[in-house]
Amino acid sequence: MKITNKFDAPIEFVRAVEDDKYDRGDADISVTSLIQPPQIGNLYEKHDDKLSTDVDDKMVMWLGTVVHNALELYADGLAEERLYAEYNGLRISGAIDLVKEGGHVTDYKFSKTGAVQYGLKAEWEAQMNLYAWLLRQNDREVQSLQIVVVCKDHNKMYVGKRKNYPASIINCLAVPLWSENRLERYLAERVEIHTAEDDVECTEEERWWNGRNQEYMRCEHYCGVADFCTQFQGGV
Repeated sequence: MKITNKFDAPIEFVRAVEDDKYDRGDADISVTSLIQPPQIGNLYEKHDDKLSTDVDDKMVMWLGTVVHNALELYADGLAEERLYAEYNGLRISGAIDLVKEGGHVTDYKFSKTGAVQYGLKAEWEAQMNLYAWLLRQNDREVQSLQIVVVCKDHNKMYVGKRKNYPASIINCLAVPLWSENRLERYLAERVEIHTAEDDVECTEEERWWNGRNQEYMRCEHYCGVADFCTQFQGGV
């Protein structure tokens, strides 16, 4: 994928976002990819040589990585550990931000205040429970799950004036541990979808339908492969 610089950002910003060290390791798929729509991942892989993204769009992800890296230096526990496990022939990996003694698992998110205001995201809950599965598959204890959200757009002026607006820029969200049956059902479903021979189209929920604007927010504004998507381009 080519990185453009439409707004003439200084060269150090360009070099920073180009230096992407992400690696899913020796795995067929990562936890974060497993919970995402397979159609998007397939289109990225198929059209990688035709795709481009701008430095401006990559900066939020880069800033999130910087926050992660800094916090790992000061955390008590095992930080940024990548684990592997197999399910129905699919090798799955996940990089867990922090595991404290006693099996207390933490993941850091660099997100907007809405992620706290409107409750725990379903995809975050699924991600954390898949991390719990990975830990258990590696004979590791899991007692609790939490997500620590750093609100990048926090504004003290809105505290007490907007519904459920967080009082702090740092917010800890407890994540419920799923039952073994629920986790097994979810894992089986996601593996089946991602290993299907035919492309599986994105669901309404995955496309982020906005009734007020009458549009699919993800498709219109946040999907880097929308131009190559027959589901979107066909007006479906």
